[in-house]
Amino acid sequence: FQCPACKSFALNTLPAVERGLRGQVTVVFRHWPLSYHEHARSAAIAAECASRQQHFREFHDELYRRQQDIGRTSFVEFAQHAGVPD
Repeated sequence: FQCPACKSFALNTLPAVERGLRGQVTVVFRHWPLSYHEHARSAAIAAECASRQQHFREFHDELYRRQQDIGRTSFVEFAQHAGVPD
């Protein structure tokens, strides 16, 4: 969740692909946190917690929209903004 290229893909490319190929594409998310992204592993764990509450995509999008705040803002706050109930 700290990769600039992944952010561009998540916020620009992926939504365009989903709109253009509605119903024809399945998206599978995999976490590959890189060691030099200090908070990537924690962000991936938090995203999986949001997924258990059926809010993965909202949390995913919130992390990428506010990528510059990862490590400065608690994942609880990200979750609240993403509508994760708990």
